[in-house]
Amino acid sequence: MVSGPRQVLHKPSGGILPVGGSNFVTADRVLGVFEPSTAAVKRLIREAKTSNKLIDVSRHREVRAVLILDTGDVVTSFLTPEDLASRLGGKLDDLNE
Repeated sequence: MVSGPRQVLHKPSGGILPVGGSNFVTADRVLGVFEPSTAAVKRLIREAKTSNKLIDVSRHREVRAVLILDTGDVVTSFLTPEDLASRLGGKLDDLNE
């Protein structure tokens, strides 16, 4: 069971997403943006690394966000999920459960 507020991203389609430094992904390919602190996301990063699906654009900084792409690739970034959401041109809405 998840506790605390959850957020959902409403984003327009099209365009590119700056994910840190001079790195970009196609915005339409992004399925989700997550904080890297949960065990499930850590496991996802580990599995992506072993299957050569990890794209690390963190530039040796602390990973603050993990993007899941529809290609199965996992992108780690030093930007926060909120930063990436605003760069997507979307809006985060709080979900109260």
